[in-house]
Amino acid sequence: MRGFGSNLGVHDPAAILIMHKLCNEYGLDVDGVSSALAFALECAEHGMIDATQPNGVRLMWGDHSSLIKLVEQIGKREGLGAILGEGVYRASKKLGDETRQFALMTKRVGINEQGLRSHRAWALGIMTSSRGGGHLGGSPQTENRRISPEIGERLFGNPFAGDPQSYQGKGKLVAWTEGLKAVVDSMGLCYFAYGWYDLSIGSLEELSELLYLITGYEIDSTELHRFGLKCHTLERYLTCSLGGFNRKDDTLPDRFFETPVSSGPYRGARLDKEEVERALDEYYAALSWNWSTGCPDDQTMQTYGLTDYI
Repeated sequence: MRGFGSNLGVHDPAAILIMHKLCNEYGLDVDGVSSALAFALECAEHGMIDATQPNGVRLMWGDHSSLIKLVEQIGKREGLGAILGEGVYRASKKLGDETRQFALMTKRVGINEQGLRSHRAWALGIMTSSRGGGHLGGSPQTENRRISPEIGERLFGNPFAGDPQSYQGKGKLVAWTEGLKAVVDSMGLCYFAYGWYDLSIGSLEELSELLYLITGYEIDSTELHRFGLKCHTLERYLTCSLGGFNRKDDTLPDRFFETPVSSGPYRGARLDKEEVERALDEYYAALSWNWSTGCPDDQTMQTYGLTDYI
């Protein structure tokens, strides 16, 4: 709904479902496709590529018929789809340096998100995402759920956990969420049903009990969460050592810091670079990673028993 709907100015539910169905049929990632489409539309709007493409494709916001055709072209690697199918990073290189400003991405992965300028922990989780640009890691739902200060204090020791525009304690909150998410993934469970959307279910204590009842493997909730943090630390180590990404890549394009939200309940909201840097310091510290590089050092790897990867 976001990627093929509001992000592209498309209001026809049927068209949104058709584009989603095409992605499933072609084996395409919805986030990658929708971010590439938005990139193309903005480039055309600013005259950087021709808005009139072959085979009846018009690069205009809300033109769902053309966008459906463009998704098909991406799946078949035809026409402009052959370029957009490489993702926004490579597409911007092929289409010219001037298009780079519209290639919204993190760690070279296109961004298909909402709330990045208004929801601090949500944005921080996307900035630090191991795979780049995704929210299914450290981004908590506490702000979207607007949990009360009392619940935030009880569950996370942070009364501001549900306040979207507060930076206080959000680095620690995102780091903690990384551990929970890695546990949920490792157990083969759906994130929607375990502590992300509904904080009343799927606590680490319940997950520990569930694991024991099914497998007979006994581990307390603290150690289970530590296992999740171990997974996340290994992910980040490989991201740094093999991918070449580090702290400088844990960010968002300048537009999220410079251009405020234009309307709605969060009008005027935008990210503050100094506050984000402080939140990153807190995030790395909570995970025992190197503050200057944003990567786990050898001592942290040894603590988790991951020396074979050094």
